[in-house]
Amino acid sequence: PLIDLLARAGAAAPDAAPGIPVLPGLRASLPQGALSRADETTLDLLSRVFGSVLQDDGVAPETRELIGHLQLPVLRTALRDRSFFFQESHPARRLLDLLSQAGWERPLDADDPVYRAMRRSVERVRGQVDPEFDAAVADLEAGLAARDHMEEAAMAAPIAQAMRSEKRAAAERSARRAVALRLTGEQLIPAVSGFLEGRWSAALALAYTIEESRPGAVDNATRTMEDLIW
Repeated sequence: PLIDLLARAGAAAPDAAPGIPVLPGLRASLPQGALSRADETTLDLLSRVFGSVLQDDGVAPETRELIGHLQLPVLRTALRDRSFFFQESHPARRLLDLLSQAGWERPLDADDPVYRAMRRSVERVRGQVDPEFDAAVADLEAGLAARDHMEEAAMAAPIAQAMRSEKRAAAERSARRAVALRLTGEQLIPAVSGFLEGRWSAALALAYTIEESRPGAVDNATRTMEDLIW
């Protein structure tokens, strides 16, 4: 019965106030006895769900506005499909979860590609008598995946540079330690010890750096050092 009432009313007027809970007002506007017990329960549960989200200051205002547009489409879906309340993977629930998470992650603006994807997903179901939440979820997931890919690509170069720097620093530490251990107890003329601690320490560090791609580099450099000491 409630689905028929929503269809006859067009269910467009309440949507004119984005970000505002409209389901409690809808409940009050219906004639006494117009709802079945199951419809009452569904409407009450969704009123609480949307009320908590739309009044949560932790969610960006832009996101709350978009979620507000979903009140009636989600209501229609939940009335037709009671599994909405029991399946976390239900497309309508999935869309609400994705929108809420995106709103928590960071501030949004009109030029944000994620915000544009969020708006497109909401427009796919807003005002529809039979909302296609599957398509809306796919659209939003694609937008989020594209954002993640761009962020990973932007971070790849600095991460690679940091890893190279750390690898080089570790190689230099290993080379200095190897030279120091080998010189312990040796009585060498300053020219030889200076050469090993300076130039050969750098050569040994290079060997440590390329050891993974050229196995044996460290062993060869170490044997050369030992030959010089001998």
